Amino acid sequence: MKRTQTPLACDRCGSVYFHEAEFGQYRGGLYSSAPGGEISHLTDLPQRARICICGEPMPDTSIRRTGEDARSFAQSVAAAKAHRARQQPDALLQELLAELAAKKDLAEAQQRLAAIELALQAITAEAIESSKQ
Repeated sequence: MKRTQTPLACDRCGSVYFHEAEFGQYRGGLYSSAPGGEISHLTDLPQRARICICGEPMPDTSIRRTGEDARSFAQSVAAAKAHRARQQPDALLQELLAELAAKKDLAEAQQRLAAIELALQAITAEAIESSKQ
């Protein structure tokens, strides 16, 4: 069977160009006078992933790895993809719309506040008037 010549495409943008990178877990907070000596590797074997020009991570599925490192890396890739999805303009807009009041809601709240202020002024005037008597 002939291998296909169709290039791998990014799930997000469709680009066919990637950077291949190696990732590992690091431990920080160590003391060293050497540059970069305050961090050290926690994992023995690096995990590979392709990064699209748009920044979308695509794990290397050609190598089947098992074990805690592979599971942890898959969780990290999923977390990175979820974070990137939340940073897209449409997702940010929906999040803002869910948290912010609409103009109609704001106008209604202003009317209610004005009514409360009038009621408070009336109560205050009554209290002053009754204290004079």
